[in-house]
Amino acid sequence: MNTADKILKRKTFIRAEMDKYFPKAESDALWKRSSEKLSEILARYQSLPRGVHVHTDNYIFPAAAVYLTVKEAAGKETAFSIVENASVTNSLPMGKKLSGLMKLP
Repeated sequence: MNTADKILKRKTFIRAEMDKYFPKAESDALWKRSSEKLSEILARYQSLPRGVHVHTDNYIFPAAAVYLTVKEAAGKETAFSIVENASVTNSLPMGKKLSGLMKLP
């Protein structure tokens, strides 16, 4: 399993959102192409400073790879919806926890 596959394996929330928009076979093919796109992006930007890679390689680049891949197949509106909805779904539980901690007595 290459690095891009390993990174995307942890992005089940994006995959789940993609599965809502496409039949399984098409979603599988788009996910595979997203992994290939992510590999290209990782190679292109491997010279970034080491401290930046945690954020770019695990958050920015995977979302960009999915967005660019889906955009080619289904247009920018669908691509944006998938990434946006997946991001909201993934961050909502943490937002609720933080909001509970911020409440004043």
